Amino acid sequence: VCTDTHGRPVQPTWAKITRTVHGKGQRAESKDQRADMCTDGQPRTSCLC
Repeated sequence: VCTDTHGRPVQPTWAKITRTVHGKGQRAESKDQRADMCTDGQPRTSCLC
């Protein structure tokens, strides 16, 4: 299970994107934030659990 910077379990990226689209409609912004969180010296794909 992948965790975010606060140590909480994260959903697959597609789930967060979908939730954002149906919520605030800021998919691009949310996607960039996920990328920033996931590029802590690791490939971005490592967060696609």
